[in-house]
Amino acid sequence: LAAFQVTTYGRFWVTPEAPQMAIVVLDSNPAQFATEMSDEMQIRPEFPFKVFEGPFQTSTELLTALAASPVQQSYISSLDQLSAADFQHLDQNRSQLLNAPCLILTMTSPTAGRFLENAPNIRSVVGASIFQGVLENSALTADEIDARLVALREHFKSADQSIIAEAEAKTLELDSEHVEWLILAGRGDLVP
Repeated sequence: LAAFQVTTYGRFWVTPEAPQMAIVVLDSNPAQFATEMSDEMQIRPEFPFKVFEGPFQTSTELLTALAASPVQQSYISSLDQLSAADFQHLDQNRSQLLNAPCLILTMTSPTAGRFLENAPNIRSVVGASIFQGVLENSALTADEIDARLVALREHFKSADQSIIAEAEAKTLELDSEHVEWLILAGRGDLVP
């Protein structure tokens, strides 16, 4: 199944191994984030997707909009108006959400907390596929890049050259941290 995945830079890519459902926590500029997502995904016409920008007043309104869409990959924002009861309703009707090959939900931190608390079955499906969305113009400073590269090297007990060599040989597992590493090391060209 094709799906979207998000890095810490707000960049998206489609891979068969990516999760079916993801949550992006975004506390500012959801409209700009949706625009960036749309722009990024237009370069991949083999994976058409639809952006649902809401705001949705009820879970029924959201499920109706999804059911009416011929496009199965979906990005949904503006869930902040939904109540705990709405999130429970979505949880009970999760098969309608999980029917698509890919679904990305964006919400603020407080809404994500309410959503995860009131939709435990969806939370188990989402698992670790919860990302902090960061807009393109939120570039890291050189010191922040260096600090993040040091953290990645220590965590994986590897060096930039090794990761780059594996990516060039196409033997590197392209999870979000390895993609981030390649981008920070100046080798984003190795990310498919």
